[in-house]
Amino acid sequence: MNNKIMDCNARNFDADTIAVLKRLPRLLAREGYTDAYTIYGPLNTRWNYWQNDLHLLPDNLRTLFKLFLLGIEVPCESLDEIFTGPEIEGLMRLSIFLRGSVGIHTGNLVLIPAYGYLVFAQRPTVNPMVYFGDDSAALAAHLMPSRGDICLDLCAGPGTQSLLCSGSASHVVAVELNPVAAGHAELNAVMNSLEDKVEVRIGSLYEAVPGLQFDYICANPPLLPFPPSLPYPFVGHGGADGLDITRRILKGLSTALKPNGICQIIGSCLGNKAGPLCEEELQSLAIQCSYKISMTIPSAIPLEPPSRMFDGLAWTCATSAGLPLDQVINQFRSHLEEMDATHLNMFFLVVSKSETPSFLLTRHYRERRGFWFVTE
Repeated sequence: MNNKIMDCNARNFDADTIAVLKRLPRLLAREGYTDAYTIYGPLNTRWNYWQNDLHLLPDNLRTLFKLFLLGIEVPCESLDEIFTGPEIEGLMRLSIFLRGSVGIHTGNLVLIPAYGYLVFAQRPTVNPMVYFGDDSAALAAHLMPSRGDICLDLCAGPGTQSLLCSGSASHVVAVELNPVAAGHAELNAVMNSLEDKVEVRIGSLYEAVPGLQFDYICANPPLLPFPPSLPYPFVGHGGADGLDITRRILKGLSTALKPNGICQIIGSCLGNKAGPLCEEELQSLAIQCSYKISMTIPSAIPLEPPSRMFDGLAWTCATSAGLPLDQVINQFRSHLEEMDATHLNMFFLVVSKSETPSFLLTRHYRERRGFWFVTE
């Protein structure tokens, strides 16, 4: 990774440099960056759309899209039409701008408009260190903290959910295990002038916030089901059924969530034609921990080989780990057969404490097909 900003704390820079970083959202809004990005839908991650439509954009906006989304090096003189000299120098000091062979580029950074905020994340790759994807966008659309809440964002990544929660919350703690991703979250908090409301901590789930309780907790944990013996990228490996990290989050709510608090989690799990394999487990957990759990499943995606989802997961594992594809396919197929799993269920969980524990399951996929959202 060639952006030094990934390994540093943005608050360590001088005041002039920080001021440049804080001006970046307004500068890009002025040029129409947010409007042009969002034209294909809020938090869209299909960047090939903009690649195909670059010719439609005015010169300055085309330069910004090449620079901040598509990873294309741009001539230095094209930046003079958009940024002042001190702004360019400040972004160079932050290692957001990098010198290339003939111009300026942003390395592996992409800049994503997110419901009024800007988020630096990593350019898509098979084994990302700082992840932003469809599930990040989907959870962002579901968040519902209340005014004045003390919030906890688990598996925070570049801090997207933390930024969005900060609009209502009085304070947000973003917890991320990976220091590189935590560095992005810190950068994004400062860029959006939220360093006084968003606190970034490096650690494993609740271990980073010992003894603290929260009004609202959200999480986008690693969520893909994969055999533990296969090294799927760590940002996605959710264990044998996709629920390893989710289980830890759910069990920890008994002490980390305030009596009237709410937790929202996005995830996926194995299932078959009868439904998600974890249904009975979640029912038992609700009773054991005195939870009210609402599980909403927008889609059940075929996972039997040679389905598109099966092939995609196997290819990603083989490519990132350098393993023979046939070996991965055989192990993955055997794993699914042992689990009696034929589908991947995408889900949203809302969890609260209750004196009358319950588990409610809504299966929208029985009527329509979609992914994170129900579609015709």
